[in-house]
Amino acid sequence: MSIRLLQLRTHSVHIHRLESVEWSRTWAISHVWDNGVPCNLFVTGCTWASKAFSDVKRFQDMLKRVSQIVSKRDGEYVWIDAVCIDQESEADKQEQIPHMVDIFSRSVGTIAFGTLKPDHQFGELVHTYDDGKKAWVSNWFERVWTYQELQLPKLILFIFGDRIFTRNEVYLAILMMSPYLSSPHPRLSVQDVINCLSPKSKSNTQRALLQAGKRSSSVDVDKVYGVLGALVGRLENYVWTIASPEPAHY
Repeated sequence: MSIRLLQLRTHSVHIHRLESVEWSRTWAISHVWDNGVPCNLFVTGCTWASKAFSDVKRFQDMLKRVSQIVSKRDGEYVWIDAVCIDQESEADKQEQIPHMVDIFSRSVGTIAFGTLKPDHQFGELVHTYDDGKKAWVSNWFERVWTYQELQLPKLILFIFGDRIFTRNEVYLAILMMSPYLSSPHPRLSVQDVINCLSPKSKSNTQRALLQAGKRSSSVDVDKVYGVLGALVGRLENYVWTIASPEPAHY
């Protein structure tokens, strides 16, 4: 079993066998896609176009900032879906997506951020909408994939604006701002966002399933993978049973 990793020093993608990955020097990136026209990101070893970033400059600006953060923490490799999964191959997606649990749980940590702003900068933790009358959190909290990527890592660092936040810092910030937040989504509430950041959501399978069910995904199969990835423990540790009714006795 193999995965691709982006080497920061050479700006190139290489294939690594899962058992030989230097996890102590590897970070994962969790982000929300632009979903624009597919474009080439001009990374050696990545031959496919991606909708993750609407133009290569956005990708390069993001990677430069993330590289600075990771390099200061002795990181050498990053995993990011745009260049580590062949976006033009359904077969590669089916092979690579199941490895995401290993990638996000075994790497040093995860760098997380929402959709980049039009000027390529990182979005803020909270933004206004409805002509400034209402406020809501980053769209990073709205996706089922990112919910999985919140629960799996040993460490997660959020980039909002020009600052870096830990999970606990974001949790406390949203908790304090919660009376002033208003969700534009019918299924996802302010309390859901607070609950997803709560330490209890990492150890409660029922809560994980409920949280994942409230979030968005592009296609149904993505939702299935996202929900399963949010479960506590690896899937093979679960025992699934179907109970047959006892025969009636007359």
